[in-house]
Amino acid sequence: MSASSKRESPRRRCRRLVKRGESPSHALLMPIVHTVAAQIEGLEVREFLSDATKLSKCLTALQQSLDLDAMLCFVDAGAMAEALGAQLDWACYPPKIRAKPGQAIPENIADQLRAHVRIRTGVEVLKRLGTTVTDDVLFALLVTGPATLAAQMGEAVNLEQCGRIVSEAVRVFGEAGADIIIVEEKVTALEYEEWAAALLPAVNVTRFYNALPVLLPTEMSYEQVQAFSGLAPGNLLICSNPVMNDKRLGGQILSVTPDDWDVSGTQPCLVTTAGELPPASDIPELHAACRRIRGQLYQV
Repeated sequence: MSASSKRESPRRRCRRLVKRGESPSHALLMPIVHTVAAQIEGLEVREFLSDATKLSKCLTALQQSLDLDAMLCFVDAGAMAEALGAQLDWACYPPKIRAKPGQAIPENIADQLRAHVRIRTGVEVLKRLGTTVTDDVLFALLVTGPATLAAQMGEAVNLEQCGRIVSEAVRVFGEAGADIIIVEEKVTALEYEEWAAALLPAVNVTRFYNALPVLLPTEMSYEQVQAFSGLAPGNLLICSNPVMNDKRLGGQILSVTPDDWDVSGTQPCLVTTAGELPPASDIPELHAACRRIRGQLYQV
């Protein structure tokens, strides 16, 4: 029997996680591939990220080529920080924070986020794909977590305030129809209780929109993630490497080098990568790696 004939649909598997907190029949395959899709039409990354039509078309083509369970419709890459006053250096991708905000964060956070060109474009992509994609594909996005955002913003905002900012960004995308919201954290020195409290608003908003909240702590050791998991919101799916084997549902983090991908002998609920793959990643190599991983997940 082929892998496709044995598969429960991505949407049904995601519903098991969101509604029942049950492990799905097979893990959701969702590497963070976004700007890779710019290769399909030979576009420069910054141009690609501001064009909803090109994004929708190329992301759909990439998803179909790789046979992924979810499309990454938006990857933050500094957009939230820029919307609130930080300056970015686009000499490379992802852009670096060149200057932190020089003044206090405005009260109308939601309006600031919605007005940002890349966030606005991401919302438009979600809405378009929700009405045009007929396949049973999930729509995912990646936002920066409160601890990482606090580091980006400097003294202009504290961890608790960053938690509220992230929750507002989640609300913007939840309203647009996101199915999976990944919160990426790139820092390691944290007070776990404060971090858990800062994550809670975003998790609650995600669940309000019947979406799956996922934590992607790309710089933390397995031991750190395991220590934090006991304090984290109970309905937050936490990714690690290797996947945690306790009672909490967990995801598997793979490297951003497809040749290294291997999930044999593991039972994750979701398989993703340690951040976004570089824009120049080789698509045929990605195709081969995804096919190999699907074979391991479905034991074909």
